[in-house]
Amino acid sequence: MRVPSTGNFLRNCFIWLFLSTALTTASAQPFRVQVNVTDDGLNFLANANINFNQLKVTADSTGQQVQFLPAGNYKIGASAIGHITVSGTYTISSDTNIYLILPVRQSMLGSVIVTANRRLQSARMSSQSLSIGELRTLPVILGEIDPMKTISLLPGIKSGGEGSAGVYVRGGGPDQNLVLLDGIPVYNPNHLLGFFSVFNGEAIKGIEVIKGGIPAEYGGRLSSVIAVDSRDGNKDSFKLTGGIGLIASRLAAEGPIVKGKSSFMISARRTYIDQVGKLVAKEKIGDNGYYFYDLNGKISYDLNKKNSLSLTFYSGQDEFGYADYDKEGTRRFEAGWGNRIAGISWHQQINSRLKQQLTLVYNDFSLNSQIGFSTNNFLFSSGLKDYQGKNDWTYSAYS
Repeated sequence: MRVPSTGNFLRNCFIWLFLSTALTTASAQPFRVQVNVTDDGLNFLANANINFNQLKVTADSTGQQVQFLPAGNYKIGASAIGHITVSGTYTISSDTNIYLILPVRQSMLGSVIVTANRRLQSARMSSQSLSIGELRTLPVILGEIDPMKTISLLPGIKSGGEGSAGVYVRGGGPDQNLVLLDGIPVYNPNHLLGFFSVFNGEAIKGIEVIKGGIPAEYGGRLSSVIAVDSRDGNKDSFKLTGGIGLIASRLAAEGPIVKGKSSFMISARRTYIDQVGKLVAKEKIGDNGYYFYDLNGKISYDLNKKNSLSLTFYSGQDEFGYADYDKEGTRRFEAGWGNRIAGISWHQQINSRLKQQLTLVYNDFSLNSQIGFSTNNFLFSSGLKDYQGKNDWTYSAYS
C-alpha cells in the first residue's frame, strides 16, 4: 500500500485555499450600476425616486443615479410625479446600465354637471354696496369713518377735494346725487364745508351707490343714488361703544326694549375744537369758533313674524360764530345750518312673494345767518320742510 507523501498533501491544501480566497474576493467586488430614468418620450426625468431593494435615492437633474453594488439579484424601480411607477428584478454580475421608462399618468376627470333654478333677486346695474366692516378697513380722515369720503375710492366716483362739498359721479354734479338715510332724503349731507359727512360711523350699517340705471322709485336724479342704512340695536343685551378722534368724539348706546322683540340704538357725535381753543387761548379766540354735532337714533319693533315697525330720526347742526369788539361797537356774524329728519315705517311680508312697506317722513333743513353791528342786527333765514308718505309694493316672481 502506497501512502501519499506529506509534501504533496500540503501543496494541494495550499492551492485549494488560494483558489477559494480568489473566488470569494472576485464575487464580493462591487460593480458600477447606472440607472437612467426617462418618460415615454425619452426625456430624462429630473429628481425621480429610485429604489435598490430597500435603498431609496433620488436621481440628479439629468435623471441619472449611479450606485456601486455587489453581485446579486436586485429589485430596482423608479417613480415620479405624474408618471406610472416602474420596477423590475435585475441580476448584477458586471458593470450595468439600466434604462427605466415611466409612462405619463393620464387621469380622466369625471364630468361635472351643475344645475340651478333661475332666481333673479335684482337686475340693478352699476350698483355697489359697502358694509360697515368694509368701511372700517379703509383709510379714514382724522379717525372718523366717513362713507361719503370712502365711496370716492370706487370706480366712476370722484371727490370734489378737501373743503369742497359733494361727490362727482360719472361727470355729474353734486346736486345731481340723491342722498338717502333709511329712504329719507338728506338735503345737506356735509359738515365743515365738505370735510365730513353727516353720517356717524357708529350708527350706520352700510351704504349702497347706484351709478346708472336708476330705478323710477328714486325720482329723476341724473347722476346717482347714495343710500345709507342705519343699523338696528341689539335685541338681547345692552351695549355701549364710543371713540375719541382728533377733532370729534362719539358715543353710542343700544339694547333691548322688549328682549327679543324690540331694540333701540342712539348715537351722538360732537366736535370740541371750539372748547379746546377757548381753554388754550381764550383772549385771542374770544367768542369765535365753530362746531358741529350729530344725533342718530333708531327704534325697531317686531310685531310678529310678518310685521315690523321701525322709527328713524336724525338731528345735526353746524354753528359758526365771529365777534370783533372795539370802541365803536361790536361786530358779529353768526351762521347755523342743519337737518332734522324723522321717519316711521311699517314692513309687512304678505306671503313668500309679496311684501309692502308704508313710510311716513318728516324732513326739515334750515340755514340761518345773522350780521350785527352795535345795536343793528340783520337776520337771513331760509329752509325747507318736507312731508312725505309712500307705500311700496314688491312682488318677486320666484319665492
